[in-house]
Amino acid sequence: MKAHELDSLLIDGQDGYDWYDVARDDITEVANGIGWSRADLSALVAILSVRSSPKKNCTIAARMFCGSTYGVMGQRQTAWDAYKRTGRVSGPKVTAFRDNILHGNESKQVTVDVWIAQHLFGFDFGKLTPTQRELIQKRVTRLAARHNIPVPACQAMLWVGKRRQAGERNPIAYLPLREAFMDVPIA
Repeated sequence: MKAHELDSLLIDGQDGYDWYDVARDDITEVANGIGWSRADLSALVAILSVRSSPKKNCTIAARMFCGSTYGVMGQRQTAWDAYKRTGRVSGPKVTAFRDNILHGNESKQVTVDVWIAQHLFGFDFGKLTPTQRELIQKRVTRLAARHNIPVPACQAMLWVGKRRQAGERNPIAYLPLREAFMDVPIA
């Protein structure tokens, strides 16, 4: 994708600028409300985020908190169990996303997901090489620097802008964590 096309996506996705700051604040509020650490809740949300919509991701996180495994794919349960043993998430997308939702726009990570890889840069996400991932990260980082915006804000704006240009009338521009945990018993 050419630089002017990326610039256009930033304009179309400008309401995504605060996406990660809002997610960080929601993680903090919900974690405090349910008696979890921000680290654990951000890990669970990041683990569940792989090829999942933000709404579905948060709904399943709330179910898992309540002890249900309904809707949880085996790989994600395995990853969550590994996190509970080690305190670490794994995989470049999950690791970057967790850092972004834990630290908001102060993070320096670029979350490379399907929308960024396939729809902006034409790479097959299922076969994304480390070199291609690094290229995407560098392009997003340079674009953020050129526009003097935080790296996570740039990535989120591209994500929202591309989804909007792809025909979504109102792409979700936030992580609906508060809504998903609304009916969860408070700690």
